Amino acid sequence: GHMCDLGLCFGFGPDGSNDYMCGIEWDKEDVPGFDSFHYPPTTWIMFEADGKITENVLANTWQRINKIGRAS
Repeated sequence: GHMCDLGLCFGFGPDGSNDYMCGIEWDKEDVPGFDSFHYPPTTWIMFEADGKITENVLANTWQRINKIGRAS
């Protein structure tokens, strides 16, 4: 099947800080030593960030997200 890398930001603080976790979609048995989180169905907004972290891909993606937020 299709495996998808996921990056999820959550726990946003008033100072702009947030928590971040990486994961993959997984529909098999839990793997010992790994945490498993199940999120309820909802509407999500997804942004693709292709490239290397060393090429500022994540920072550039956050800039795109923030521009969208200010435009609405």
